[in-house]
Amino acid sequence: MKDKIKFKDETVLEIEDGASISAIEHIALSEDAAIVACKMMTKGNVRHIEFVKSETGEVYGIYDSMTLAATPTRSTNENGTVTVLLSLREMTDVEIQIEKLEESQETQNEAIDALIMGREE
Repeated sequence: MKDKIKFKDETVLEIEDGASISAIEHIALSEDAAIVACKMMTKGNVRHIEFVKSETGEVYGIYDSMTLAATPTRSTNENGTVTVLLSLREMTDVEIQIEKLEESQETQNEAIDALIMGREE
């Protein structure tokens, strides 16, 4: 049995042996399945990942503050399956700070909107 990668939203993909953070391979049975797999690999969904052993369900790798190192790629194999390659890296301290600032700004914007809407009624 192949190991799995679990994304932030709890979706799971089976991965090929020998995966590393910068080279995670998933074999999809069809192009449609490969597209679905690629759609899982969003900026927010790869933020937290876990590597899980299929046989036992044991988590053997937990990674936070991850981001896409490159756009996921697909290549069709001779047997009709599709190899999806996911490449991740850790976010830099600057990227983490920017993300926190953006989240804080969004919260402030919502609070300001709520105050403005309350005054208009």
